[in-house]
Parts: sequence; structure tokens; C-alpha cells
Amino acid sequence: MASSIPNLNSLRTGRRGPRLRGGRAGHDGSTNSAGSAEEIESSRDKVVQATDGDASSSRLSAVGLGYLEDVCAREFLAPGEQIVKRYPIINRGTYVRTTAIDRLVKRFLDTEPGHPKQIISLGAGSDTRFWRLCCNADDASSSVVYHELDFESNVNQKRAKSR
Repeated sequence: MASSIPNLNSLRTGRRGPRLRGGRAGHDGSTNSAGSAEEIESSRDKVVQATDGDASSSRLSAVGLGYLEDVCAREFLAPGEQIVKRYPIINRGTYVRTTAIDRLVKRFLDTEPGHPKQIISLGAGSDTRFWRLCCNADDASSSVVYHELDFESNVNQKRAKSR
């Protein structure tokens, strides 16, 4: 058994120190970009959160063009907002990623029927898997404890849609 969990940033170090978004850290850990540590962290968070908007848009495109079935995906479409059609390669990639994860989750839920399961989704963003599991009454979803850990703004958006 490992004595400790390594700091993942230490695994990415190069000759000049760890590579970080929003600036390059020097040997003393300071960054050479302007702004306070809080501003830099906020900027990094916004970059990460923007990936959710891109994924949501790609999912809506795949659903709109028939690559996927997901009645919950439209919940994240703003009133009056049109679905942006993505290139076929993006729609196919969205289909492959979504169905692959769905199959893995289903396989997990099908193991040891009758035993409770727990799923922890880190950075789920606008992913609709939880709702799709709940809507599928013929599987073992009733014995699943499902946790999503994400930025507060993403969690609040989902809470509002769940009401």
C-alpha cells in the first residue's frame, strides 16, 4: 500500500517548474502573470467551466440531429436559444463518449443485483446522466446514491432545473 498520495502537480514539472494555466510558476511557486492569486484561480475556474458549456452545446447538437436520445438535455437550453449544429466528427465523438460511459454505468449497476450502489461524478457540469437514470424505472437506479461534485454555479443551475 502506498504511504501517501502524490501531489499531481509534482508529476507535471518540467525544467522550469510546474506548468499552470494562467501563468507559469517560478521556482518559488510565484507566477509571472499579473493579478492576485484569487484572480488567477478565478480565471482558471472560468476556463474549466467554459468546457461545460461547450460539452452541453455538443450534446444538444447530437440530440438535435438524432445521434443521441436525451429528453433532459434541452433543460440547459436558454429560452429562445437555438441549438448550434456541430460538425459530424463532434456529434460522433459526443455519441461515443456518452454511450461508452452509459454502458459502463449500466454494467456497474447490473453487478450484484439488490446491493445498493454509489456513483460519484466529479465535475459533472450539465451532464444529464443522473436524470436519465432516474427516468429509467426498469433498472436498478432505485438503489443508487448519486453524488455530483462541481462548481457552485453548476450545482445551483441543476438544482433549479430539478424543482
